[in-house]
Amino acid sequence: MKNEYYLGLDVGTNSVGYAVTDKEYKLIKFKGEPMWGSHVFEEGKNSNERRGFRTARRRLARRKQRVNLVNEIFAPEIAQLDKRFFIRLREAALWREDVASTDKHILFCDKAFSDKDYFHKYPTIHHLICELMASDAPHDVRLVYLAVVWLVAHRGHFLNEMNKDDVEAVLRFDTIYAEVRQYMQNNELNTWAEEKAIELQKILPQRQNKSNKEKALLDILYDGKKLRAVMMILLIWPCL
Repeated sequence: MKNEYYLGLDVGTNSVGYAVTDKEYKLIKFKGEPMWGSHVFEEGKNSNERRGFRTARRRLARRKQRVNLVNEIFAPEIAQLDKRFFIRLREAALWREDVASTDKHILFCDKAFSDKDYFHKYPTIHHLICELMASDAPHDVRLVYLAVVWLVAHRGHFLNEMNKDDVEAVLRFDTIYAEVRQYMQNNELNTWAEEKAIELQKILPQRQNKSNKEKALLDILYDGKKLRAVMMILLIWPCL
């Protein structure tokens, strides 16, 4: 009667272990070596990461397409006023020494109105959009273009999981503080106490230099001990 051997496998996410035994679970040898071992390989990954890159590329391509369509609509009118307007926009990333001598600025090179005047009057694009919405007075077609192309390019997205019935939740400090505490717990950091939220809410919005703010946070959170975790909240606070 032929000997019966059994193959045992231990299949994991990034390895497979194997062993060959007899009925008594004794390892079988082949050329003097026990027949057991493992094969290690790279752990399998889902497609979420690659899908995110593809989605971003498609989103950027569609944005560029929308901007080009807006350019085609405004180009005839803007060309009558400023023939080099779109050229300057395309060359915006270049040093001023590498462009035409007449293009000292990127958006407006008029004698009576330059980029300096534009940004002084409209610190952000939202100031311009707000004025165009509220005023019936005629405006430079280039100003109208800048507002329209921004709205078309940044039309919003549908990836935000914010609850539409509780929009103010994103502005509540206790919500942000809870998320930071959860992050610290997940990364095995010393978690801050819940009652510290009130003191932090008073310190973070204050206008003071980084060193003073860091010292105040250290005093509140770690009794003055310098830890890298404090730097994290200093960095993420402007984005919250």
